Amino acid sequence: MTKEGLIELEGDGRAHGVTPRLVCALFLGLIAATGLIDTFASRPPPRLLGREAANDRRRREEARLFDGSLARLFEDDTKVRSRVRGWVSDPWSLFLYRALAEGGDKLVVGKDGWLFLRERVVLDNPGHRSAETIAEQGAALLSTVERWLANHGVRLVVVPVPRKSVVCRKLLPRGVDPAPEIDEQLLQALRERGVTTVDLLAAFADERSEELFFRRGTHWTERAVAIAAREAARAAGILVPEAERSTRLRAVPIPPARQDTVLLNYMGLSREGAALLPVRVEDSRGIDVIDRDGNSVEPAAREGRRRIAVVGTSFTATFGFGELVAHFADEDVRVEARPGTFAMTSLARLFEEARDVGLPELVILEVPNSAVVHHRPLPRLAQVLSDIGLASSVPVLSTAAFHLAFDPGTATPLDTKRRMLARLPEGAAFHSGDGIVFVRLTGSVVGAPLEVELAPVEDARLTRASYAQVATWEAGRTELLLPIVAPARLDGSRLVVLVRSRASSEFTLDAVELRAPFAAKLPLELAPPRGDARLVQALAVPEEPRSAALIELEIQGPFPDGLLIRLADDTVLVPGRTVKRDSVLVLPLRPLLLESNGATTLVRDAFALR
Repeated sequence: MTKEGLIELEGDGRAHGVTPRLVCALFLGLIAATGLIDTFASRPPPRLLGREAANDRRRREEARLFDGSLARLFEDDTKVRSRVRGWVSDPWSLFLYRALAEGGDKLVVGKDGWLFLRERVVLDNPGHRSAETIAEQGAALLSTVERWLANHGVRLVVVPVPRKSVVCRKLLPRGVDPAPEIDEQLLQALRERGVTTVDLLAAFADERSEELFFRRGTHWTERAVAIAAREAARAAGILVPEAERSTRLRAVPIPPARQDTVLLNYMGLSREGAALLPVRVEDSRGIDVIDRDGNSVEPAAREGRRRIAVVGTSFTATFGFGELVAHFADEDVRVEARPGTFAMTSLARLFEEARDVGLPELVILEVPNSAVVHHRPLPRLAQVLSDIGLASSVPVLSTAAFHLAFDPGTATPLDTKRRMLARLPEGAAFHSGDGIVFVRLTGSVVGAPLEVELAPVEDARLTRASYAQVATWEAGRTELLLPIVAPARLDGSRLVVLVRSRASSEFTLDAVELRAPFAAKLPLELAPPRGDARLVQALAVPEEPRSAALIELEIQGPFPDGLLIRLADDTVLVPGRTVKRDSVLVLPLRPLLLESNGATTLVRDAFALR
C-alpha cells in the first residue's frame, strides 16, 4: 500500500514474457489471413438488376480518390465480397435478430420477427409536409400520367399498393406510427381528381394482414395479388363472372425460392443463413391459374397487341399480378414490368414496343405507395412523358409569356453550373397542377446532354424535394415537354426553367411556351354581364370533372383590387390581387363568375379542353 492509499503492484505493471508476443502474433496473423482469403478467395459479387445495376454503374464511374467516394466504394465491395465476413455474419445476425430483435439501421423489427424497411415506415419528409400535401402531390403526378395517356386514347386504372407498414401496422413495435393517413388521403385525392383508382385498403380490410405480405420481405403474397387483380378488373369494368371464365384458381404450395425474404439480406444474412429460419405457413401458400381440365395455364407471350396492358414494378413482375388480371378478365393481357424498375420505366417500354404492335385500350398501372409518397416521387415521370410525346395539343395563347434569359436562335455555351433558362411570372397562368398544362421547349443541343428542370418556386423548401420535374435533353432532340406539377389545386406560382450541362455543351433555344395536352378545342358560350357592376363575365357551362375551361384574359383600365374568380356556388378559386393584367386560367369546368372592381376585363378567348 502506498502513502496515498493505493495498492502497489509488483514490478512495472507491464506484461512480460511470451504472452504479449502471442497476442500480437495472433492479431496480426488474423488480419493477414483475412486479407489473403478475401483477396484470393473472395465471394462473387451479387447480380444486380434494373435500377440497382444502373446506380452501381454510375457510382463506379463517379468514384474519386480525393473526395472519399473511392474509399467508400472499396469498403462496400469488401463487405459484399468478403468470405470471412460471410462466415461470421450469419451467426451474429441470427443472434441479434432472434435474441435481441435487432435488424440494423435499415430495418424495423416488429412483433413475432416481422421485418419492415425503416424508410417505408418513417418517411423521409423534408420540409415537414403534411399528410394532405404528400397525398396531393402523389395524386397530381398520377393524374398527369392519366391525362397524358388520355391524349393517346388510352384509359388508365391506377392500383396504388399500400405500404406493408400500413396494412400490417398491428405487427409494428409499440409506439411506431407509419402515418396510415397518407395512404388513405392519397386514394381520396386521386378520386377527387377523377382518376380511376383501386382501393386496396378497403379490399384488404377484411383479410388477415399476416396473409397479405411476406413476413421477412417487402412484397405482397399471392393471396394479396389475387385480391388486387380482382379489384383492378372490377374498377376497369372488365371483371367476368366466375361461371363464365375459362380458367380457375387453385391453391398450391410455393417453394422457398419464390418466397420473399429479401429483408434478411439487409441484416447481412446469406441465403444459407436465411434457410436456417423457419418458414411460416402463410408464406408458402401460392395460387395457380388452371384451365377447366385442371392443367396449369402458362402466361401468354408478351409479343403482339393486347387490348389490356398491366404495367408496374416488381410487385407485378414477380408475383403474377398480370396473369391474375387476365384470369379475372378472361382474356390475354400484356404484362410490362421487371424487377428493380420504376413503374414509369415500364410505361416507357410499353410505348416503345407499341410502335410496332400498337397501343392498348386500357392500362392498369400498379405503383407502390412507397414510391408515390417518397420525397422525390416518380423521379422519371417527366423524362418518360417527354419521350412518349403527345398525339396532339392545344397551344395556350401568348398572353402567358415566359421571360427568356437566353436569346432565341443564338447558340449559348453551357457547363455543369445550373442557369436559369426562362421564368413565368407569378399569376400569369393558373392551373390545377396535375399535368393539365405543360411547358414545351424547342431548340437544339450540341455536345453533352443537358439536364432541364422545371419547378414552381412558391415554396423554396419544396421545390427541389417534391415538385421539380427533370428531364434530359440529348443531341439530336428538337423539343422537350415538361408537365407542370404544382402544390395547390389551383396554382399561379412563379415557374422557372433551369438548365445545366453534364460536361460541356452548346444550346440553341428557339421557344418556350405553355400547352395543354388535349385534342379537342370546344368554344364556350359567354353569358353577358349583368347589372351588378362587379360582375364582369360569366361562363354557363356543364360540369365535367375531367375537363377544364381555358380562359385568356386581357385586363384594361384601373386594377386596384385585382380580379376575383369564383364558382357559381361562391367557392373562391383565385383571390384578388393575384391575377396579373394579362393572365391565362385553366380552371375546372364549372359555372364560373369573374368579378372585378373598377377594371375593364375582356375575355379574349374561352374554350373547353378534354
